[in-house]
Amino acid sequence: MARKSGWQQFADNFNSVYGTFKKLGKDIESGKLMDEDYEFYSPDDTEKANPLTGLDRDRAQMRALADIYTKYGDAEGGLKLRTQAAQSEQAERDNELQRQIFNNQVNIQGSIAEALARANVGNVNSRTGLNNANSNRVNTLLPTELQYNNLRNAGLQTDNALKGLDLQLGQAVQDDRIDAAKSGYTAQIAQDDVTRDTAISSLALGDLDFEARQAELIRRVAVANQEGSAADLQNLQNEAFLSYANDYQAGKFKTGEDASDAFVSIVGAFDPQRAAKLANDYSSEQIAAIANDGLKIQGEVQRLVQDGDIEGLTAYFDERNGKDIGIIFQPQGDGGFLIQETGKDGQVVNTLLNTATRAEFNEGVQALTTFGNAASYAQTLFDRENKTRQTDISDFNANTQRLSAEATERNVSSNVLRNMKLNDLTDAQIEKVEAEAAALTSKGSGVTQKDIEAAFLKMKTSEAYLLAESDQKQSMEDAFWLSFPNATRNGLIVTKVK
Repeated sequence: MARKSGWQQFADNFNSVYGTFKKLGKDIESGKLMDEDYEFYSPDDTEKANPLTGLDRDRAQMRALADIYTKYGDAEGGLKLRTQAAQSEQAERDNELQRQIFNNQVNIQGSIAEALARANVGNVNSRTGLNNANSNRVNTLLPTELQYNNLRNAGLQTDNALKGLDLQLGQAVQDDRIDAAKSGYTAQIAQDDVTRDTAISSLALGDLDFEARQAELIRRVAVANQEGSAADLQNLQNEAFLSYANDYQAGKFKTGEDASDAFVSIVGAFDPQRAAKLANDYSSEQIAAIANDGLKIQGEVQRLVQDGDIEGLTAYFDERNGKDIGIIFQPQGDGGFLIQETGKDGQVVNTLLNTATRAEFNEGVQALTTFGNAASYAQTLFDRENKTRQTDISDFNANTQRLSAEATERNVSSNVLRNMKLNDLTDAQIEKVEAEAAALTSKGSGVTQKDIEAAFLKMKTSEAYLLAESDQKQSMEDAFWLSFPNATRNGLIVTKVK
């Protein structure tokens, strides 16, 4: 057998001595804990005033021994002691539970069962006494209760009668309240009407639909006339025609007749005689044409006024007036102007403006930009053209008598059209004249003067006519009227149209 080294011998000797000392320390400390006089305390008893006793002391002793075993390296022994302590505590709890269950069973089967039996006996006795008391009460009180019930029934009958009277009274009061409420509602409706009228009066005419606007316009015009306010009338006229112009440009009128009716109704609010003349002397197409031309005049005049082009404004009126009406443009005063229209002989037929100062001129020229004035001017131009047309018709009828008997009216018209082509009329312009004339000639002898005038107006509002030069427009008009040599001035049925 090999001999151990010095270090091995030293290790073995050290382990032997160290183990001996650990066992000795554990035995000494364990012996102290096992002494019956050794006191143990609860961890919360920091002053060690109340030593533990009984089972609590035994558990504390066992936990202390487990700590000593663990301290000296015997972890297994310490764990066993802790396990034994836990088992001891669990056994104690189980024993206590069994004791409590046993005591509960003793109470249920003993004192509680006895008390229940006594209670049942008492309950039977109480019921017997209650039945006896009820019997005595019935025998004693029955006559009195019967009398009470009879009185109570009589009281109920009286109460029902009173309620019937109250119902009748309530109905009468309710009827009075209903009548009062109706009166109040009627007054409220009247007040609402006043409030609505006041609200409408505060609105601009353009904020209302056409029917409401027309009714409100008539009401405001009546108020202005009653108060004698010329300024209010002028403002109302400007506002009403501005609303009409906006509606017209927005396409709110479905037909030309709707537009003409609306225009006449607005004119009638301010000048009933002029409105009656429009309705009687002009067709719907003619009224619509006047209103449309008024819009164009208003736009052009506004542009010239905004540009401050006074000479251009004068030239515009001079051009629109035609060759029979002249224009006078004369500065006067401190920045004022005199603008007048003259007839063929130079006499003044109308004064457009007569102002002495620039301020007066600016105020007066603004009036020319209103649609009401522009439409009135458009009507004047239409009447002049119509008068000229009637004169042309008269002259044409006179000239027709000099035509050769062999020449038919249609050949005359065709010859004139060919001559007009030599005067630089385009094919489109000639075709437009022929188309309007042919539309009437196809009707034969049923054509009236009004039909011819309507066809003439349609031709004048066509694109071919509007795009033509002044000389070309005159040639187209001449060609049109030459297509109806038998037309009369007084509107009688044409004798024959070819």
